[in-house]
Amino acid sequence: MNHLCVFDLDDTLLSPDNSISSDNRAALGRLRDLDIGITIATGRSPFMTGKYVGMLSLALPVICCNGGMLISPDVSGIIWENPIRQQTLYTLLRYLLDQRTDFLAYTAKEVYFAPKSVRVNMFRENSGNIPPHVRVPLHEFTYADLDSIPPDVDKVLLACPTPEQCAYVKSIPGLEAVFSGPISFDIMQEGSTKGNGVLALSKYTGIPVENIAVFGDSENDISMFTCGALGIAMGNSRDNIKAKARYVTGTNVESGVAQGIYKYVLPYFGLGS
Repeated sequence: MNHLCVFDLDDTLLSPDNSISSDNRAALGRLRDLDIGITIATGRSPFMTGKYVGMLSLALPVICCNGGMLISPDVSGIIWENPIRQQTLYTLLRYLLDQRTDFLAYTAKEVYFAPKSVRVNMFRENSGNIPPHVRVPLHEFTYADLDSIPPDVDKVLLACPTPEQCAYVKSIPGLEAVFSGPISFDIMQEGSTKGNGVLALSKYTGIPVENIAVFGDSENDISMFTCGALGIAMGNSRDNIKAKARYVTGTNVESGVAQGIYKYVLPYFGLGS
């Protein structure tokens, strides 16, 4: 294997109903036929990637938490992670509690949620479809927990932040903070980006970064477009995100991933179309 494709999930590889279109599936099959590796880079926690790891039969490590973690495809082991430093995390979580925000804090083993969180329901709903022994442990995080903050939080997701809250978070030294969707503000330790995740994956696999193609649609995907890989933005991306990519393909509604594979990736890799 000398080449690799890395795909963002939401609004990129996935259709609006969270399925993978038949055209995208066929294009991924074409990559496999040509011995081109396939994996995903997502802002999601490891607990929300298992379904797609199985659906895609992934055999390569997966980038989770916007580059905060590189995990084995069966989600059983951490290859690399970059947790938020404890004092920084204390400052962040205290502020979010004071602001009465809706937030989630991800570790590799559990998820913490703000009092009265609505966003945590996505984990509760997902738990209804999987066996009890693999369901994510959920814990409410209150002021009392500030004295015993878990040491391995790789990402904090802040839902529906105000501009003032975003500005404050970005002013805290040592953090990366980007939107992964219209209302999802992802906060990680400095250095945790999808682009750095791609570089870590390049080192792990021995595949040069220039032999890697990446697809994405959101602010948190820009670092993949600028890390040395072939960057392909989705047609549903905003203009400022498209400007950072080498090419722009169709939208996720139009199976833009498949279009980009045939039009850009295969010729770039010297493998025809």
